[in-house]
Amino acid sequence: MASERPPGARPVSSVQAPECPGWLIPVRDCENHFDRGILFAVLSLVRDVGALAAIAADDAGATIETAKRVEQTMPTLFAERAEDLMRRIGVGPYEHADDPPIWPRAMGLRIDWKRAAEDAKGARSKKGGVRER
Repeated sequence: MASERPPGARPVSSVQAPECPGWLIPVRDCENHFDRGILFAVLSLVRDVGALAAIAADDAGATIETAKRVEQTMPTLFAERAEDLMRRIGVGPYEHADDPPIWPRAMGLRIDWKRAAEDAKGARSKKGGVRER
């Protein structure tokens, strides 16, 4: 008995997979499954470490300017360390090239700095100018 499709359903052969996000292309193109896992973990961490570190800096009482600088600096510092480790053990792209293009420019979590500044200002005004920790 042939199965009938619901009205408007397309055959499976016509469904297209979503396009791979730019920051995941090195992972997609890596042939070794172990290396692929390492690349995914490293790129995921590099993608988000700036925003996470900035949140931690803000929570610790840093100024918005300091938290912004932390957000900008941490991905580079983390990527440099990860790159050194991957090069030493020959992970994926580093097995065949000394400086493979695996670091996309625009990636990661983004912080709404205007809102963060407003939230910090509001928190200070409620506590008489002192930020609550």
